Amino acid sequence: MYSPPGSIGDCSLFACEAGYADEDNNGATPCSKCVVGISYAPTRGSKRCLPVTDCSMGSEEVAGPTPFANRLCNSCLAGFTYKAKADNSVCLRITECNSTEFQVGPDPTAATDRVCNTATVCDDSQYISSRLAPRSDRVCNALTVCKDVVEYEAMPPSATSDRVCQPVSSCDAVLEFEEDQPTATSDRMCAAITICSSTEYEVKSPTRTSDRLCSPLHPIRLYFDANFDTVINFTIPNATTPMAGFEPFVSKFYAAVGVAGLDNASFVNLRIKKGSIILDVWSKLEEVRYKL
Repeated sequence: MYSPPGSIGDCSLFACEAGYADEDNNGATPCSKCVVGISYAPTRGSKRCLPVTDCSMGSEEVAGPTPFANRLCNSCLAGFTYKAKADNSVCLRITECNSTEFQVGPDPTAATDRVCNTATVCDDSQYISSRLAPRSDRVCNALTVCKDVVEYEAMPPSATSDRVCQPVSSCDAVLEFEEDQPTATSDRMCAAITICSSTEYEVKSPTRTSDRLCSPLHPIRLYFDANFDTVINFTIPNATTPMAGFEPFVSKFYAAVGVAGLDNASFVNLRIKKGSIILDVWSKLEEVRYKL
């Protein structure tokens, strides 16, 4: 308090006003005024000025200090604003991770911001095995590389899927030939080797990359005269059953073939019809019928 010389009355009448303090506890000296922004005295009769406090982490100043009032602080709005320092700054807006970032660490609070990290970017030799999420990074894996010669690319890679490789097929050396060669993106194509029928003969043998070539045989029916030694005519035969025991007729036939200047190898599947003097043959050469 401060009681000037000659003052009369109750001591309470001379108490220091709010914003002032009797810091030397001497009524004969004037009350000390608190320093704005540094100290304050909230009530009348204060013995000392109190220090002005800063707003704590997670709160901001809503009213500045005066000689008779401390600084007034309110909490930041958790999840929307924050303040990480115990000072007189204002709450800041919480950071939002953009489309190329993801959050690391705990969720933001009134006193802490959200922490964002830049997402990993996959290069041309990788694919995304795990997509970028709000709380996890993008995961990149190396693309599978198909092995030369023994594998081909069955399915190409995409941004989010790996390349699929499959083993190149092998053709059966006895039953198949290679119709199409394998490429980096296609399998070897195998096809069944053609089997010549009983009315065909093999013109060209199959190879690893080509089919057997068959050509039709030409059926001829030959008739013998009464002496059984001269071929006198021919027709196109019906199906018959091969019979044994007619070697003389066959010999006569090949003799006639020789006279006609033909090759015995041109004839296959000689058949003699039982009960007659008829010889059915199949020739590789259609013109044989015009020479016998």
